[in-house]
Amino acid sequence: GRFSPPGGANCSSCPTGSVPTVHRDACIICAAGRFAGLEAEACSACAPGTFSSMGGAQCTPCAAGRFARGGAAACVECQPGFYAPANSSGCARCPKAGWIPAVDGGGCVECRPGTKAWR
Repeated sequence: GRFSPPGGANCSSCPTGSVPTVHRDACIICAAGRFAGLEAEACSACAPGTFSSMGGAQCTPCAAGRFARGGAAACVECQPGFYAPANSSGCARCPKAGWIPAVDGGGCVECRPGTKAWR
């Protein structure tokens, strides 16, 4: 979006991560979990599986083993025994008996012979 300070003759673009005020006399920074690209009129919520810090120009996908609901300021680590691929909106338990979450938390791996997964 564009704004013009009081008494200003020209309009200027708000920087990315911010939008014009209602009166278009200044720019306000988007809250964490929201973002705004150049020329945006309003801050938008981050999609599930992504997050943004305050003043974000875009949202960042969550890494494997982490998740975020929509409008998140940060990704949350999955609980032990659960996994989440990158860009996930939630965690899940490994679907097969004898499988555990991989080291990166992004999927499941089979237990070594002679061992078992505890649920």
